[in-house]
Amino acid sequence: LGATGVRAGEVAFSVTNPASVPVAGVARVSLPVPRGLLPGLPPGEAVVGGGTVPVQARVVTRHPDGSIRRVLLSVPIDLPARGVVEGVYRPGPPPVSAVAPGASVPAAVGTDCWRVVPGMDRIELLDARGALLAAIEPFGPDPDPAASVVVQVIESGPLYTWVRYDRPGEQWNRQCDV
Repeated sequence: LGATGVRAGEVAFSVTNPASVPVAGVARVSLPVPRGLLPGLPPGEAVVGGGTVPVQARVVTRHPDGSIRRVLLSVPIDLPARGVVEGVYRPGPPPVSAVAPGASVPAAVGTDCWRVVPGMDRIELLDARGALLAAIEPFGPDPDPAASVVVQVIESGPLYTWVRYDRPGEQWNRQCDV
């Protein structure tokens, strides 16, 4: 992964699959951005392989003028063995977010295949009909069941949502990232 160069008004990058088998998934690439190109929120899409795709963007640093200096992109990719795809990141519409960071946590996070029902003491994975596929429950000492649970949306976008549950205890803490 890497930036291949900067043209006026955009940042070009490429994603390479060095493996001898095809790969489909989400690639993460850190891009340098010229001063002033992206003054506010990072755009929520990029052109990859000639088509526009939704991306999840996280600002890493900003220039002194407040514009984005470096952005970390999560980009959906589908590459053949030893394949390369070219991409361009440029000003555009703001990102789409399933849950805004700092917002209240949803009762469930849905995908096109299943729903994740998060919680401090149990996380459930349900299929599209609502049938339980899997459950994750904590083990070990319980810090303090009466202690308040702090829930925080760390990151959310079109590709994934990251929610943290934290219960403090006197000797033990319990933290769960979903």
